[in-house]
Amino acid sequence: MNRNASVRTIVNSPARQSLWSGYASRAACIVLMLWLTTLCSAAPATRPATSIPVEGCVTDACHSRLKAFTVVHGPVASNTCDACHDLSDPVAHTFKVNRDKADLCTYCHGFSTAGMPVVHKPVAEGQCLGCHDPHGGETRAIIREASPAELCNRCHESMTKGRSVLHGPVAAGACDSCHPPHASRFPKLLDAAGTDLCLTCHKELEPRLARAKVKHQAMKDGCEKCHDVHGSNVALSLLKPVDQLCIECHKPIAEKISHAVVPHSPVTQGRACITCHTPHAGDFAKLTIDSPAVLCLKCHDKSTKAKDGREIAAVKQIADPKLIKHGELKDGQCGGCHTSHGGPNQALLQKPYSNGFYQKFDPANFELCFSCHDAKLATDQETTVTGFRNGSRNLHRVHASEGNRDKNCRACHVIHAGPNSRLVRDTLHYGTWDMPVRFIKSETGGSCFPGCHRELAYDRTTPVPVPTTGPTTGPTTRIESLARAEFEDAQFVTWNITDDRGRAVHIPDPARPSLVVFVQENSTEAAAMLKEIGQIIPADLSVQVTVVASGAFEGPAIATLKSATPDSWSLVIDPRNDAADTLGVRGRPLVLVLRTDGSQVVRLSARPSVLTMKLRPYLELAAGRLAPLPPVPPTTHPAVEDPAKQLARNLRVVHRLIDEQKPQEALNVLEQLDRADRTAPPARCAEAKALIRIKRSAEALRVLDSIGKVRNTSPEEVIVRAEAWMSLNEWRQARLLLEQNVKQIENSAQGRQLLGQVYAHDQDWQQAAEQYRKAGELLKQ
Repeated sequence: MNRNASVRTIVNSPARQSLWSGYASRAACIVLMLWLTTLCSAAPATRPATSIPVEGCVTDACHSRLKAFTVVHGPVASNTCDACHDLSDPVAHTFKVNRDKADLCTYCHGFSTAGMPVVHKPVAEGQCLGCHDPHGGETRAIIREASPAELCNRCHESMTKGRSVLHGPVAAGACDSCHPPHASRFPKLLDAAGTDLCLTCHKELEPRLARAKVKHQAMKDGCEKCHDVHGSNVALSLLKPVDQLCIECHKPIAEKISHAVVPHSPVTQGRACITCHTPHAGDFAKLTIDSPAVLCLKCHDKSTKAKDGREIAAVKQIADPKLIKHGELKDGQCGGCHTSHGGPNQALLQKPYSNGFYQKFDPANFELCFSCHDAKLATDQETTVTGFRNGSRNLHRVHASEGNRDKNCRACHVIHAGPNSRLVRDTLHYGTWDMPVRFIKSETGGSCFPGCHRELAYDRTTPVPVPTTGPTTGPTTRIESLARAEFEDAQFVTWNITDDRGRAVHIPDPARPSLVVFVQENSTEAAAMLKEIGQIIPADLSVQVTVVASGAFEGPAIATLKSATPDSWSLVIDPRNDAADTLGVRGRPLVLVLRTDGSQVVRLSARPSVLTMKLRPYLELAAGRLAPLPPVPPTTHPAVEDPAKQLARNLRVVHRLIDEQKPQEALNVLEQLDRADRTAPPARCAEAKALIRIKRSAEALRVLDSIGKVRNTSPEEVIVRAEAWMSLNEWRQARLLLEQNVKQIENSAQGRQLLGQVYAHDQDWQQAAEQYRKAGELLKQ
């Protein structure tokens, strides 16, 4: 009985149960099973001592594994083992490989890396067998792993390790969809360079980029500027979450967001920046998704709750075509009054605007209004700068002259949109009462009969007698020596004042940077903050420090603050917040860093973490110790290997030059193309478009004629030909062309716009409006 038969007898014998019960543990059973399995395996065949036919190499007893693959290498499948192996010793039955390294493979598989600047390291070293099994495998490429992904991850595991969001090809294990495995003309073994590679799959993005009026500057650096091509832990395979990614380039916006006393929640929550901006390209300035007014209404068409519980009223009236819009709202712009990313003022206003209905009038409280309107509207008793006057008596001044009961502008005017050109409101919500205003305008004046006084009239030409009773006050005062420029632009501060020790303080100091510190009423926290600032200021840097105690500091608090202020610093007591209001400082504690010319370097919230990280570098910047970083040089991509891709890339350059109003440069690029590329229809269309831009439309038509038939041609050809006819004032030809090819341009916003222009020229207003409407719908897609 041979060994296998003996083992089978043991396994099937009646003694088997007692044998199993003899092992007390599961581990012992496992050991026994492994031993039995080893005994049951087929005994190896006797090694031949003479040369045998190659058909006898792979049998059930010898080398049986070599044909057990899903895909068997040709020589193995055809029993031609001697194609690779030579018998070196018949008695010992030993063989040698008949060629070295890669020569063994390339003898049959014609392969060359000549002219390829990037060669995969195993290929360069001739290590084909590092990736391929010479006998067979699970794929046609007979790689050693079950899939390309497993093979690549053997060396490049870090590409996907720890990443929860993988790029589609990476998740599918299709590494070779972007990387040829042996050699390439491009870095990192890629099929193409940068954005050109991405657009081979993301084809929908290319026409959008081509027709967009505004392109994101980051696109010049390629998709990898924002996306990790293999994967990340952020949606869309972004390098970082949207809010962190965008601020890496948009530093001024980041600074504004981080120090905003009043933040704008969409900027830091949810989709963050892409709530309002499109990341690649669009048709609106600053890459907004729509015009500002339309965009803002996506949230503010209904009232919302602020974090502090305030209700933010809806402003859907700005979309009412029957109402007259205020200021820049006529052009769909909200930025005339509001800042979109966050700022120092309530309601995200660009400049201070007092919400108090009754107050002591000060033009500084309405800086927002007086950035457009002349302050004399409310300060001069006699004027001709306003139509709201009785003769020359300024009636705005009358409404702002009752001491602490002066009225806010919104007592009579609506803010966003109103029923008349002066935005005088119909009603005023006063407590629980919707008080009527009842304003009636006449040719030379008007009248109103609100709930707050009897009916009164005014006339600019023939003054109406005025009642002599009523309180009057003189003009209010302000710190005129503290000048403030636009907060959004470079702000220059000039301030001459006397500190608590009677010393004259001149800001700026022409010899050193200035630091103005606004402290809050809590004197203990203020003292601790001043101590921290003293430790942060470099010992070798001379800085003029002025501490402004704004607000209701009591006697003991002032004493504490004085003791915390070094003798070399100045302390200014500002109980009425005059200095803070003039500089637009609403939140405290806060520090201003100024250069020697008084220009503001930065406003910093005086939180300990912010001061520790940022105050010293800003002081050194103000002192001229730090130079601005040099601009990053633009990167360029090598030419695309595939001719069609190369042409597409060149045409993208041409269209960009045309969009940038550089048609002659675009023609120069086209001139350098090969004849075959230069005469291709897309290149001809681009050439004609450039010729139209330099007033050579007749020549553009001849170029288009060289393409072929007008009928059943591409939408681009139809559009460019129509532009040429229109530039030659051949409107009838343009209309005929567009109407005959309306099917080709039905999904083109530009084509619809051209057709609308043609109809508008022919005063066919209804059809023009319909085409413009369709164009607008297409642009939103």
